[in-house]
Amino acid sequence: MHTCRIIWVGVAPLFAPIEVGAAPDMAGKKEVGMTSLRRARFSRTEGAFTLAEVMVGAAVVLITLVTFYTAITACVWNTQLARENLGATQIMVNRLEGIRLYNWNQLTNPSVFPTNFTTNFNVASGTNLLPQGPTYTGTVTLGSVPFSSAYSSNMQLVTIQLTWTNGNVERTRQMSTYFALNGIETYVKLNTN
Repeated sequence: MHTCRIIWVGVAPLFAPIEVGAAPDMAGKKEVGMTSLRRARFSRTEGAFTLAEVMVGAAVVLITLVTFYTAITACVWNTQLARENLGATQIMVNRLEGIRLYNWNQLTNPSVFPTNFTTNFNVASGTNLLPQGPTYTGTVTLGSVPFSSAYSSNMQLVTIQLTWTNGNVERTRQMSTYFALNGIETYVKLNTN
């Protein structure tokens, strides 16, 4: 009668039929059980990862995802800050262009020319408005020009300063222009007839 024994030679198991009661040549070979058979069948070259390899791979994926999320968050925050700065610039340019239409008496009269204001900057997107931006608080100051000449007494330095809050950080921007006694408002009045 023949039986089959599993013998280990190097890496792969060998199946050798032997007769019962016969003494096989076992020099350099050893008989293995089922546990060793499983190890031989699922050797390292055939698949599975160790727990340490899985943990290292998971850590690499986690670090990549956290880095990606941080980069996206920074981009969104920078875009929001740029949008607020652009809104502040447009508000200041709008106010300065409006100042050019005042005459000298109106500009120097505080009851006609407001020096403090509060406004919002909303961006139109088609027919919808994007979410309301921050509230900008502005001040307009009139001062003398920083140079001396024959006409410097007929000029004013107009400075607009805006402040707003982004999160817990207060932001400030300012813009200045010159205003002359016989400036553009006379030209606009003469050419509107």
